[in-house]
Amino acid sequence: MRKLFLLGVSLAFSFNLWAQGISGATTGLQKMPGYLNLYWDAKKGKMYLEIDKLDTEILFHTALPAGIGSNDIGLDRGKISAGKIIKFQRSGPKVLMVEQNYGYRATSGDKMEMRAVEQSFAQSVLWGFDVMAEEGKSVLVDATNFYLRDGYEAASAIARAKQGVFRLDPSRCAFYLPYTKNFPENTEVEVTLTLTGEQAGPFLREVVPTPNAITIREHYSFIKLPDAGYQPREFDPRAGINSIEFFDYSSPFSTPIAKRYIRRHRLQKKNPNAAVSEPIKPIVYYMDPGAPEPIRSALMDGISWWNQAYEAAGFKNAFQVKVLPDTADPMDIRYNLVQWVHRSTRGWSYGFSVADPRTGEIIKGKVTLGSLRVRQDYLIANGLVGEYEGDKPSKEAEEMALARLRQLGAHETGHTLGLPHNYASNQNDRASVMDYPHPLVRIMGQNKLSLSDAYTKQIGDWDKIAINYAYREFKNKEEEKKGLKKIIDDYIDKGFLFLSDQDGRPEGSAHPITHLWDNGKNSVEELNRVMQVRRIALSNFSEKKIPVGAPMATLEEALVPLYLFHRYQVEAASKVVGGVFYTYAVRGDKQKVMEYVSGAEQRQALDALMATLKPEELVLPANIIKLIPPRPYGFNENYREVFKDRTGLTFDPLAPAEAAAGMTLRFVLQHERAARLIGNHAIDSSLPDFSEVVDKVVETTWKSAPQAGYAGEVQRVVNGAVLDQLIQLAANKDAANQVRAVATLKLQELKAWLGKATTSDGNQKAQYQFALAQIQQFESSPETVVITPPSKEPDGAPIGSFDAYSCEW
Repeated sequence: MRKLFLLGVSLAFSFNLWAQGISGATTGLQKMPGYLNLYWDAKKGKMYLEIDKLDTEILFHTALPAGIGSNDIGLDRGKISAGKIIKFQRSGPKVLMVEQNYGYRATSGDKMEMRAVEQSFAQSVLWGFDVMAEEGKSVLVDATNFYLRDGYEAASAIARAKQGVFRLDPSRCAFYLPYTKNFPENTEVEVTLTLTGEQAGPFLREVVPTPNAITIREHYSFIKLPDAGYQPREFDPRAGINSIEFFDYSSPFSTPIAKRYIRRHRLQKKNPNAAVSEPIKPIVYYMDPGAPEPIRSALMDGISWWNQAYEAAGFKNAFQVKVLPDTADPMDIRYNLVQWVHRSTRGWSYGFSVADPRTGEIIKGKVTLGSLRVRQDYLIANGLVGEYEGDKPSKEAEEMALARLRQLGAHETGHTLGLPHNYASNQNDRASVMDYPHPLVRIMGQNKLSLSDAYTKQIGDWDKIAINYAYREFKNKEEEKKGLKKIIDDYIDKGFLFLSDQDGRPEGSAHPITHLWDNGKNSVEELNRVMQVRRIALSNFSEKKIPVGAPMATLEEALVPLYLFHRYQVEAASKVVGGVFYTYAVRGDKQKVMEYVSGAEQRQALDALMATLKPEELVLPANIIKLIPPRPYGFNENYREVFKDRTGLTFDPLAPAEAAAGMTLRFVLQHERAARLIGNHAIDSSLPDFSEVVDKVVETTWKSAPQAGYAGEVQRVVNGAVLDQLIQLAANKDAANQVRAVATLKLQELKAWLGKATTSDGNQKAQYQFALAQIQQFESSPETVVITPPSKEPDGAPIGSFDAYSCEW
């Protein structure tokens, strides 16, 4: 009876609201007028939504305004989900929130053709609302449950990171009113959510005060879509501009069904006939005033470089940077924002865009910059050239860190303007801020380094090309087609190249000039030069790399980036081995399609890589080892930033060598590279095959003359790493059969050599016997071979920019 009574009361309440209309039903509630009116019932903790735009396309976003603070989990402050186009559709007493399927369209304008496509592919109903009241063409719905949910799917992200199983606890969730606001073109609602679970992983325990209760904030946006005045521009893979993609079923069957538009802001000249004109409405980016000085000014300086590119594309004062004024709200969709974000560890920075999925028009750019990266840049700079005088920092190191921030601000803003990464810009002398730049360290005399030219100080020539393609205005479609073709033809004639993430990121990638964090046109020559820089930096290393009063043990954090200063150039040079040069060529252009890197270049690269394995390069100067004691009380081991030792409390003098050798060998003996060596050699016998590469590795390490003392132990560490890599490669189920066959053969050949090797050194003899036992165990029972996990190098990336295939939505 009690349940029936309560149901009756509820139905009566709903009927009364309906009968009163929206104005009557919301009497006494706090109204938040805007794009979609909100009504807040403070007594009941309910949020009502007035929908006066039924059957109207609206852009919907979820975001994470207050995250977890762990780069590894990825739930960072300021992240935005992919945008969805939705419609509110009414059916009797219900309103359905329906996501439109814009991946499949007919652009002909024929209604029957469009209806056929729409009915062929599913849509998604994201939520169902009950109508509480109505007035004219508007309806009022209770949106409380819609908002108080894990719409960003944070719990799933935690599970994917293997940090535990968590679920929403409704009793610990509420609306966050300070950031629940309404604007003329967007409606914003924010909620505080608490996820509960057990057995939280280490990344959570590191950043959450009570790891079984994770409280974050999630944000929901309904955004007005742009009007029809924007003209989409067709995508070209050579142009260096991000794109949207869809299937157009109104395409003639003799033409591609997949269509792509570039992503860009709307920008129009006041005077279309002028070669250079001010815009009708400039692109303005607003800087988070929470970024401190001198960081804020450095970032604004770097971001403002983009105006150089817009001037080259025919616009005057089209791109501007300002500090966000007190009267502006960063949540307002009309403001492009640069946000300064804190985490517990250094992490990636991002450039996101809120864009119209129908056309690619960027509505709002949002840059998220991690605050700890600049500290790592300063650490690297100070290790290279700086010395503390007492506790006063190095001015040269500070200047390099600020120079890096300028480049970083330009880079991430470039993503929000529509540009992806260009990892081939070194071919044209650092031609793009959309590359990942390694500091360029000049050698000045025998034992001196300079950072005066560590980073570029202006926008790059490639960036001007990309902005010109995306934003230059043309009088009509015919002129646009000719003009865009000319932009690409001209840059090809000048020798520019665009290659992006899929070409530069994988460890087994093949392109000889497409790398992250490298310098120079020739990666092999630059590796040899970087090794010289590294030798000078290590010879200058002293206690002055930390301020007076800092524990001596913290010198290890300063040592790591110096010792591994060659890490990215090793990766770059490894791509020459088995390398294949190619472009994003299209039929009819003048670009070289594909060719193998010559055998001479590959062998030069292999020689340079093998030089990084020599004991004389890997041993640490004795004075450095004696400077680093065990960690003092209160300074727990900083495992992310130091070498993984095997000596307990004391600094392990062999751990750096193990990490560096493992790094080189991991790239050289990568299974896809090995397969490419075999295939390329089969087509062109002048190229090295995989067997030759393995022989070179073994000759350089196991078969080189044994050394004594510290150098001898380093040599044995390297030898052990070679054996481990070969065993793992022979057992790798992802490797090609012939790769595994060659690795197995080389193990047998090494076994035969070990059986004949003689030595009077007891430590050397022990390694020979142990290696023989491992190979024999692998031959008889591969699955039972126990390989000591390698001491991997500490994290290098993130070194300041986004790493995935595009950070834009």
